[in-house]
Amino acid sequence: MLKTDIDILILGGGCTGLSLAYYLSFLPNNFNILIIEHKTLYNNDKTWCGWRTKNHAFIKCCKTFWYSFYIKKANPYYSIINSSIPYEYIRSIIFYKTILNRIQNIYNIQYYNNKIINITEYKNYISIKLNNGKYKNARWVIDTIPKQIKIYSPWKWQTFFGIELYSNNIFNFFSKPYLMNFYINKYLKYNNFNFIYILPIKKNKFLFEWTIFSNKDIFIINNLLIFYINLKIGIYNYQILRKETGHIPMANIKNKTKINNLAKLYGCYIRTSNGFSFHEIQNWAIKCAYNISINKKIILPNIPYFFIFLDYIFMKTIEIYPTISLVLYTNIFYKINSNSLIYFFTNTSKILDILNILFFIKPKLFLLYTIFMNLFK
Repeated sequence: MLKTDIDILILGGGCTGLSLAYYLSFLPNNFNILIIEHKTLYNNDKTWCGWRTKNHAFIKCCKTFWYSFYIKKANPYYSIINSSIPYEYIRSIIFYKTILNRIQNIYNIQYYNNKIINITEYKNYISIKLNNGKYKNARWVIDTIPKQIKIYSPWKWQTFFGIELYSNNIFNFFSKPYLMNFYINKYLKYNNFNFIYILPIKKNKFLFEWTIFSNKDIFIINNLLIFYINLKIGIYNYQILRKETGHIPMANIKNKTKINNLAKLYGCYIRTSNGFSFHEIQNWAIKCAYNISINKKIILPNIPYFFIFLDYIFMKTIEIYPTISLVLYTNIFYKINSNSLIYFFTNTSKILDILNILFFIKPKLFLLYTIFMNLFK
C-alpha cells in the first residue's frame, strides 16, 4: 500500500468543506487534514437564510433575523405570516473569516490554494492531481466542489440572482421581509415557477432576489430583477452594493462511489421542496466530524425516505399541473400552522406536524392523483 501524506482531504473551501474542517478542529484527533480551494480571495458572495430551529456555531455570523414575514399570492394582496422561530440572515464573508481564523491556528489542518484536475480511486487511497502537476494522496477524500449533474423529472434546478442595494430613501413597506412574492407570475407567459425575495438588512439596505425553478440564463433573471427594482423604488433611488447568483439542484441526489474512501457531497443535503442548505450542512458536518474522530468513518447526509417521497410527489404534481402549482405552494403557507411548516421544511418535524400538513394542504385531489399514479404505474 502506498503511504498517504494526508489523512483527510477536503476538496472545496465553501460552506460544506469549511464547516466540516471547523468542527474537526474542536475534536480530539491526530488526522492530517488538508483543504484545497481554487479561489484566491474570499468575499461576501452568498447569503444564507433559513429558520433557526436550534442554536448553531455561527450565530455571530447572523446580522439580522425576523419572526414575521410577508407572502404574496398570485393576487395583489399580501399576508403576514408569524412564527416563534426566527428566520435568519447570515453573511458569507463573516462565516468564511470565522472559520479561516480558527483553522489557521490548528496544527493538523492546512489550507492549500489550487485547482483539482483529476481524482483517481485506488483500493486503499485516493490520488488527486492538481493544476500545478503535483499529486496529493489521501486516505479519505470529501469532495464538496459543485459539478455539472443531470437532473431527471420531476426534479428541477433552482436558479437565483440577487442584488444587495443601498438607498437614501426609507421604504416603510419593506420593513418586513417578503419571503415569497408570487404575484410576478401573473405577468410571465410561461409555466416556470418564479418568486421574489426582499430582505430588509438595515433601514436603508435591502437584498432583492429573483428565483426560478428552471435552468434559465442568469442574464434573463438579472434583467427581470433590475426592471422590478426600478419599478418599486425608482431607477435613480438606489446604489448597487453587490450581486450574487447560483444554481441549486432541487433533486434527490444519490452519491455513488466505488469505495468507501471517497464521498461526493454536492447538493445531497438539500430538501427539494425548499432549497435551504446552510442549517442542513451544519447538521451533517457535526455528525460527520464526530464519526471521523471517534468511529473513523465518513458519513453522507441522510434525508429520510419519507421526506424524499413527499418532496417527489410535490414536485411531480407541480410538473403535471403547472397551472395549479402557485395555488398549491401558497396554500402551504396560508392553510398550515407556520411552526409545523417550518419544522417540516427543516427535517425536524414530529408526527403531529406532518399530520397537520397532510390534513390541511390543498388542493388535495391533485396530490392524491399523483400519489395514486406513482404507486400503481
